[in-house]
Amino acid sequence: MVKSSMAGVCVGAVVVFGGLAAASDERAVFMGLGRNGNLKGISSDGRVAVGQFLFEADADQGAVWTRGGGWTVVARPPFAESMAFTDVSGDGGTMVGTVRATMSGDLNLLAFRYTAAGGFVYLPDIGPSSEPEVTGVEAIARGGSVVVGAGRIDRRTHPVIWDSTGMVRNLDPVSSPLAAASAVSADGSLVAGFTQGAGFIWDAVNGRRPLAGAASGGLMPRAMSDAGDVVVGATFGQAAWVWSAEDGVTYIPAAGGGFAVGAALGVSADGGTVVGGMPFNYFGNNGASAFVWTRSAGTYYIGDILGDAGIDMTGWLLLSAADVSADGRHMVGEGINPAGERESWYAYIPDPIPAPGVAVVFGLAGVVVMRRR
Repeated sequence: MVKSSMAGVCVGAVVVFGGLAAASDERAVFMGLGRNGNLKGISSDGRVAVGQFLFEADADQGAVWTRGGGWTVVARPPFAESMAFTDVSGDGGTMVGTVRATMSGDLNLLAFRYTAAGGFVYLPDIGPSSEPEVTGVEAIARGGSVVVGAGRIDRRTHPVIWDSTGMVRNLDPVSSPLAAASAVSADGSLVAGFTQGAGFIWDAVNGRRPLAGAASGGLMPRAMSDAGDVVVGATFGQAAWVWSAEDGVTYIPAAGGGFAVGAALGVSADGGTVVGGMPFNYFGNNGASAFVWTRSAGTYYIGDILGDAGIDMTGWLLLSAADVSADGRHMVGEGINPAGERESWYAYIPDPIPAPGVAVVFGLAGVVVMRRR
């Protein structure tokens, strides 16, 4: 592994919600992480994030970012043309992803599980050995035991699950042009995904079935709460949504109301906080915006929350939030920096959805400002 010297830029403010708290506990933080990184998943405590490091003169490599140490680039296997991590276990110790390699003239996509101590462990495909291997990893359970993604037979994809031993299971024997198991509960017992044009939920006892109470056609799950009772994602028409067993599907509106094109990409452990991105909305185009949503408070744009916390967001456009920590406070995503370049970012927000009229204390001087939306 090669340690990158690229450092993030950190700015912060003390934010008070419902009473004064220790500055060390309630300091909102925003960090631009450098234009070469692209983060996709974050650990439960928000200290480890994984994704891809984009090299201009070389193939892409897997990358790990930590709050204490910055970027670590994980060299791709010698036979691979490129590599990316797509998710990380809750403790930050196990990463999953996909490598791209051309073998015998055919493109192969190889799913893998990776640890610093054990290196790469490749996950088997469901197709015959005579076919090119095409597997892709979408997510790993917080507990690290189960990995979900897609495999291929006869050039058609299927949603699959790999257990702790690496054994693969096909969740839909009927082939589909577009299919994947894309979200998994903390213990790996519940899986959500999409196949044959519809979203589904699966467990070993009941098998695969539509999301209850939902017209699941066109739903593409992207993340799941720890208990599996909340699933979030996007429609094929690119509308962000959240599903629960109690309420069915709720479509996430733009901040202030109105339909918005977007995708929900991450959810907290309890299912209460959802993050994602909205490229634009049809009622007063605000430009691309990373968002955070709760059922009680609705949609807020993360850049607005950080700005109201006293952080100077001048020139930044936060495109999307890719994932959120278990407590709903730590977020990673992608944006456009003040120089007009794409750049990964990290944010910590003590309370992701502040109520109108929140008290904000800037810096350490203790100046209190009331902001109202």
